[in-house]
Amino acid sequence: MNVKHLSFLLLAALAFAAEPLRAATATVNGVTWTYVVSNGKATIGDGDLAIPKSTSGALDIPSSIGGYPVTAIAEDAFRSCGGITSATIPDSVTTIGASAFDGCSGLTSVSFGTGVTSVDYRAFSMCSSLAAVHISDLAAWCRIWFNQASAQPLRYAGHLYLNGLEVTALSVPSGVTEIGSYAFYNCSGLTSVTIPDSVTSVGDGAFANCSNLTTKKVIISNIARWASNPVNSVLQGTWKRVFSSGTTALVIPSGVTSIAPYAFYDCSGLTSVTLPTGVTSIGNYAFYNCSGLTAVTIPSSVTSIGSYAFSGYAGLTNLTADPKWLNQFTLASSFSFVVADGVTSIGNNAFSGCSGLTAITIPSSVTSVGEYAFSGCSGLTSVTIPASVTSIESSAFYGCSRLASITIPS
Repeated sequence: MNVKHLSFLLLAALAFAAEPLRAATATVNGVTWTYVVSNGKATIGDGDLAIPKSTSGALDIPSSIGGYPVTAIAEDAFRSCGGITSATIPDSVTTIGASAFDGCSGLTSVSFGTGVTSVDYRAFSMCSSLAAVHISDLAAWCRIWFNQASAQPLRYAGHLYLNGLEVTALSVPSGVTEIGSYAFYNCSGLTSVTIPDSVTSVGDGAFANCSNLTTKKVIISNIARWASNPVNSVLQGTWKRVFSSGTTALVIPSGVTSIAPYAFYDCSGLTSVTLPTGVTSIGNYAFYNCSGLTAVTIPSSVTSIGSYAFSGYAGLTNLTADPKWLNQFTLASSFSFVVADGVTSIGNNAFSGCSGLTAITIPSSVTSVGEYAFSGCSGLTSVTIPASVTSIESSAFYGCSRLASITIPS
């Protein structure tokens, strides 16, 4: 073959490769479909209507057409086809384009195959008659990424059916690692959600607007894992979280070194929290709005407490912590304080003006008490100083008007 002939073949190949996709038509299931083929795969629609606008009744999208597998539904494919009453999407389809079913006002139900992974914006916008979304694989549904709320058919339907049964008490299957954006948006049939340990991320709006979650609970089986890595960036403020044990007295297991931001946000059922020695940091809003809290134990190993980590409750009656964290907590009008074991000094003015302090426990790790440490603690009636204390600075108990006894070891 000479060079001239080879050049001609190369130019022809390039011209063919650059040729725009051409729409084709075929009649399947009694409907004439417009489709395009690329890389051996068919897309229903070509940026315009994929079927005659007069098409009515049940729409059964084919899994193959013209000998090619159907893997996508194009943008605007069925837009404003008001006569369609139901749509079945085959397992072969992986993507649904923008506004694909936009304005299908007669659409009452849609069935999703197991292959769909993404649904673009406004795909089901203005489908005001939608009443049901049907699926056969819950794990596959959790993997779908909906671009926005208007892409989610549940926005109108509100009710999700798994193999014909409505999903109410949702138990995300074990092995699922992520729950896609808007996956259960506006799923008004939901009453509770159980999230397995395998889930590591939850997309934006995944459980937003689930108005009939009357119990407002997410059931969590592994407290240690949740404390360190909660999958709740979109759950915060939506749920009154409980745990599989019905936990009200929360004890974080040993081995946890940090409490993540928002980890137990809005857990109104909690009455007490105990963190183990070894925890060094507590994230922003970690226990925010835990309105039932009355007792908290913070080990001396904690070196940082984030903004509003402990806010939004009436007041603690019992607190164990390093006194330096006192201003991080809302305290009841009468409260007792245990200085965390491992703290070596009670600093100047540590409890100054705490008139509600009625009892103080000082551990044997403390060696010094600073100036005015308890000044103005008018509720104190007695104090026991451990043998480890070697210095008490001036005015440490100034203004403790009800203090009747101080016990100092011989």
